[in-house]
Amino acid sequence: MALDKLNYGLSRNDTPAEAAHERAVAAERTSAAVRPNDVERVNYGGQTVEIGKIDHAALGRPVDKQYERNLASVESRLAKIGVSTATVVNFLPIKLRSDSVLGPLRNLIIPEPKDDQAYVTYSFTDAFIEPARMGADSPLIAFEHHPIELAEEFFRVYNGAVFTFTGIPSDLDREDWKNKVSTEPSHHGMTYGAAFQAAYQKSIEWMYEMLKQGNDNNRLKRMPTEPQKAAARRLKVLGRIKEFPEWVERQIDVDTKIPMCPKCQRPSEVGACQCTNQNCGYIIDPRKAYEINAIGEDHPSLERLTRAEVKEMGISDYVAETRDEKKARLEIGGIKPLSIAAARLQQSNDELLSLQAKENAAAIAAAVSGAKSKKE
Repeated sequence: MALDKLNYGLSRNDTPAEAAHERAVAAERTSAAVRPNDVERVNYGGQTVEIGKIDHAALGRPVDKQYERNLASVESRLAKIGVSTATVVNFLPIKLRSDSVLGPLRNLIIPEPKDDQAYVTYSFTDAFIEPARMGADSPLIAFEHHPIELAEEFFRVYNGAVFTFTGIPSDLDREDWKNKVSTEPSHHGMTYGAAFQAAYQKSIEWMYEMLKQGNDNNRLKRMPTEPQKAAARRLKVLGRIKEFPEWVERQIDVDTKIPMCPKCQRPSEVGACQCTNQNCGYIIDPRKAYEINAIGEDHPSLERLTRAEVKEMGISDYVAETRDEKKARLEIGGIKPLSIAAARLQQSNDELLSLQAKENAAAIAAAVSGAKSKKE
């Protein structure tokens, strides 16, 4: 446990020996953060032990006293009420990723089920405590995120096509549990069994939608994406379709260069105008993306084209600055211009505001004049 526990304070269940040992481990790993000649007296279960003080700033820990008190209060409350395990059930034929910035979710990947599996489960067993500020000048506050909150991030990202619940994977096999009315807000008063089936049905609908998109891509001579291929394969395994389309097993020509996404730095699908990696979506080919209505005429990615290209596409008025113009502007240190369309809109708004100001001034003058006449 060592450094992880030091980052959030030692448990009340630790003995003095364990506490001293953890400080010793910290001293070996981060000697600059431990001051061996400066000790503090810590009471654990009625026993007092002297241990070397930790330089919290050197460890990157918050040192705000209000935060320390708040953190201790949160940890004490969690110790009293306990933390309930929460589980994510993945039916989808893709790896699940969250777009959350919370520590436990940032790099977490939940695998897809194999052909002989109905689903894959992943359980969260611990609460995550996050330091945050309520305002610019307020002290740090400790917020806890319970396992069910972490699990439901996947329910949110995948629009209900995964099943999340407070409990452990073995609950899924219990008939009494399936017939019990769920208290989870996302289950909307259904039994656990009914909520499970609803999520499963959502996953099937998602797979059919991916199959449709794959057929559309193939018809338009575009390479179907890996999620579309995975969905078709899974529907075949589940017996939902008799055969999958030929494009599922079509191999990419060995001479075809696999595009690398400039944003996420991962390989994307051949021929895709937008990065196909989960939670990325970078527009790789702005012109193609516009031509298939994936983006509008004011999308910032169109600024990576030349002025000649956007004129040819008939959207020159909507693109503020093209790549050739940007280079010239930066050389002279100028500021980025508005697009012609945006400038017209701003001019129209300015004229409207000016007109309103004149009308308001005239109304005020009339009111003052009327009041003066009555007074006289």
